Amino acid sequence: MQKSLLLTLLWAVIGLGAARAGYGETVDFGEMELGTPYQLNGDFSDYAGHFTATTSGTLTVSSSSSGNFMSPYADAEMLTPISFDLGYTVGGGCTYDIQVEAGQTYYFLKTFSMDSSTTTLTMGDDSAVSLVSIDPAEGSLLSPAGSGIFSIAFNRTVSVGSAALVCDGTEYSLVPNILGTMVSIQYKEALMKLIQGGKAVKGTPLKLVLKGVRSSSDTTKVYGTDGTVEIAYVCDEKPVTLVQVISQPEVFLSWWRPGDAAAVYALEFDGALGEPTESQCLAQITYGDQEGEVGESYMETVPCTVEGNTLSVDFSGKLRRPQDMVASGTDYGVVIFRLANVRDAQGNLVYSEGLGTIGSFSEIFTYKEVICNVIPDFTPRSGSSLTGLQSIEIWLADYAAVQHDGVCFTYTDAEGEQQIVVRDIIVTPDPDFEGAYALEVPIPEALKAKTLDNIVVTLNDATFADGIDHSAELSATYSIAPADGIGSICTDRPATGIYFDLSGRRTARPVHGVYVRDGQKVLVK
Repeated sequence: MQKSLLLTLLWAVIGLGAARAGYGETVDFGEMELGTPYQLNGDFSDYAGHFTATTSGTLTVSSSSSGNFMSPYADAEMLTPISFDLGYTVGGGCTYDIQVEAGQTYYFLKTFSMDSSTTTLTMGDDSAVSLVSIDPAEGSLLSPAGSGIFSIAFNRTVSVGSAALVCDGTEYSLVPNILGTMVSIQYKEALMKLIQGGKAVKGTPLKLVLKGVRSSSDTTKVYGTDGTVEIAYVCDEKPVTLVQVISQPEVFLSWWRPGDAAAVYALEFDGALGEPTESQCLAQITYGDQEGEVGESYMETVPCTVEGNTLSVDFSGKLRRPQDMVASGTDYGVVIFRLANVRDAQGNLVYSEGLGTIGSFSEIFTYKEVICNVIPDFTPRSGSSLTGLQSIEIWLADYAAVQHDGVCFTYTDAEGEQQIVVRDIIVTPDPDFEGAYALEVPIPEALKAKTLDNIVVTLNDATFADGIDHSAELSATYSIAPADGIGSICTDRPATGIYFDLSGRRTARPVHGVYVRDGQKVLVK
């Protein structure tokens, strides 16, 4: 009850109008001076202040935190907000401009301050457009293998008329993206075209040119004398580039048998690659809900192999069912694959297309769990005698999901445990059951002269498409004694219509699946 009441009061405080106090006390800076940083603490207090303009012009309000700045109002009651465009600065701060008139007083307020920050007012010459920083730095080698983005910071919100990369006197247009005081320009594609076209090689002078750079709130203020920014660079050598995707999985399966070519993601480049290390050529898969509950996010690093110009990643040989990857066992339907930090033999990043990509490649694969329905039926049934028989039959549904090397007869005699593997098997498709096959397995001659009570018959070296060992399910146990001359015994047994499942249990109401009725296999749909 008390906790609920406290939360209700807290949200009521947050929802109050701008003139109301926050959770802590109200701190009044009084008359705020130009160029003085005013401290706002993350103590849930309200912070207020006012400024009286001595001259008309543009007032710039700068904050060291984009989430904790003072907003402008036209009245002391803080009921009439002044509109502004917020710009973001280097280091996570923000800034905005408002037009002020001489003799007028302007008011500032931040309610419920939750972070520590400073607010500073500037005006006149202090608010002229100037360059704060640029990355890459002037004079750097430019390579399209890096991020391929110019990041330019000004001291105030700006507008830019045009941008271009200049090579040998020719301008190649670029698109400036402006967010307040920050301007970002992608150059990697333009530079790559220059290199591939032979117009730029290692050592070629390059220049970034911005024109029409001016204050977005006061267009009379420009950068420099005419709003032109020029920054010189030098072209780096051509990076190693992707030639083709040699192979990749059509669908990401929960299991591939080791060595399955369908599980290999392979790329060919136009130059030699560096050998993978702990930080170089990282291949990772992610699955699940990355923002969900604990245990619902799965990440795995998969080894990479480099041979000259080829890089390959083999996903085979590991079981990745939903229950193996996330706690809930949910089938999320996709696997995200990312290959990062791919470098050439000299350690330079290879070129990768896409905004902001650095030596990286990614794919989104549809995910599919492999499920086997390998249902066996042994004739004669497990527990029977093989005396006088020439062969046994093993009937298997979903036979394509099984790989094996013959049928193994395992028994123990006076010399210890023995095994006989029979590979001379006749495999015949069952015309009545799609995907099912019957295996006719000759009984080894070496067994017919023995008396044995526990002969285990199973598939030899069997592997399964779902990655799970079903060998125990595909086995039967028999006995045998030397034949006494009686070939077989026949009886006339009336039909009963009783169903048995493939484990020999009587079933009153069969549901979907394969059953045995009166000695015959029956598929119930």
